[in-house]
Amino acid sequence: MKTIFAASGLFAILGLSASACGGGDGGSASGAGGSNSGSGGASAAGMSTSGASGKAGSPSAGSTSGGSSTGTGGAGTSGSGNTGGSNADLACSPGKTTRADFAYPDPIQNCGFDGKGELAGVDGFFRSIKLAEPIGPGDTFSFSVGLGDLGLGTMELWGGTGECGEAHEHFATVSIPEGGGTGSRCMTAAPKTGTYPFLIWVLHTAGGHGDVTLCPNVACPSE
Repeated sequence: MKTIFAASGLFAILGLSASACGGGDGGSASGAGGSNSGSGGASAAGMSTSGASGKAGSPSAGSTSGGSSTGTGGAGTSGSGNTGGSNADLACSPGKTTRADFAYPDPIQNCGFDGKGELAGVDGFFRSIKLAEPIGPGDTFSFSVGLGDLGLGTMELWGGTGECGEAHEHFATVSIPEGGGTGSRCMTAAPKTGTYPFLIWVLHTAGGHGDVTLCPNVACPSE
């Protein structure tokens, strides 16, 4: 598990590495806020409180690998995910599991603190998940993450047009309990309005997440 320390005093440092994600180069560790340059660098985040036009904005207590404390709107699709107890084993399967330390910058990339597209104006920490093949209407793709020591909050999954690009379709919002746990949370992407080569993972919480699993053609397990 990659542990990240949330601290508002680190924001200036974190901003430098987050800005580097636009080109998709350089590594970032599994923390949800910012990153040190180079492969596997640690990251942390400060406080954010603003939303955007009632879409996906929410208060947050620094970002490491959780989600927002409020639900999202965006393209108007209903969320699909699970919210079982802190020790619930809700990882998607079958799929490819990657240790948190090795998930960055591929297939997951840290993307900074400002949302794009439907998430424009929203504060939080944003990551893009590269898909082996684009998904569109009729497809199903699930993403699950170990809770680790995440703080209370939520995480969200959106369809994205590029690495660290614009978010256009909301798929799921999942709650994270205080203190994380040994279990996992899962979110399913089932596009209805577009085709996406990337997923946007929106985080609003503090702590470090565990292993991540990518599951093509699979829906999240029931609670």
